[in-house]
Amino acid sequence: MNGNKISVIIATYNGEKFLKEQFDSIKNQTFVPDEVIIRDDGSTDGTVEFIEKYIEKYNLKSWKIIRNIKNLGWRKNFIQLLQDSTGEIIFLSDQDDVWDLNKIEKMYIEMENRSEVLLCSCNYRIINQSNKKVHIPKYKSIRQGNLDKVILTKKIEQLRPGNTYAVRRMFLPYIYRFFKINENIPHDSAIEYSAKLLNGMYILPETLTSWRIHGDSTFSKEEGSKALINYFDNMIIRYSSSLKFIEVLPKKRVDSIKYYRHYSSELKGFENARKYLIEKKISRLLELVIHFKFRNVLRVFKFMILNND
Repeated sequence: MNGNKISVIIATYNGEKFLKEQFDSIKNQTFVPDEVIIRDDGSTDGTVEFIEKYIEKYNLKSWKIIRNIKNLGWRKNFIQLLQDSTGEIIFLSDQDDVWDLNKIEKMYIEMENRSEVLLCSCNYRIINQSNKKVHIPKYKSIRQGNLDKVILTKKIEQLRPGNTYAVRRMFLPYIYRFFKINENIPHDSAIEYSAKLLNGMYILPETLTSWRIHGDSTFSKEEGSKALINYFDNMIIRYSSSLKFIEVLPKKRVDSIKYYRHYSSELKGFENARKYLIEKKISRLLELVIHFKFRNVLRVFKFMILNND
């Protein structure tokens, strides 16, 4: 541990354009992190050179950059960063966002006072060139002090992006276990789903992060049949990974176990929907109607109409 309390981890890849603004917002925090670890995943622009010059210019002895020998991809890059960190509380950062200057202070204090908090998240604002509004998911919760404790529901969904997260070190083995089930799952999904299944996700309902969404971001939308099939693929990964994670949890985690049958049913529905889109068999359609929710059947029909299938 080396006595470190707060770690910030940043994954970079060809992000030179927005790094200064994000680095400044971390460097100038009211609570200065004990370490900032940057792991670059094979940038081909001036990202690495900028980082090295920035660290040297401000004499940031607690900052360091690691260059991956081979490209890991953004999911594994973040998981590796979690393993690199030494802090008790670890904040995740994207390369192109901007933090409010009191973000670490507010979230760290809450986690210091509440040992049951495995994952603390915050609210965020969207910044992009078009000022387009993006839906921020609502959630069921119980207010406990300044935090909202997220209540596990029948729907497995991601409520906040990873750049709003602070995680506790003791929680890391569970994250690794969830991610290992299927390494195609996004790192932040693995973090959030495992935290919720362990009843340890809390949200500080204050806006402390600006999330930049642009054409180069990993947050993007596809169109047509590929988008719909990818949607079902993602849902299958989400539900199957959660089910396997529940299976290895202690039996006392009753909130997770009581939803096991429902999650299994949802998984079967998503699998049937995907099979029908690919095979176009009437038997698959009947299975879809029987086992799946009506809104998702409509999603398939809408795709068929738009594509004249």
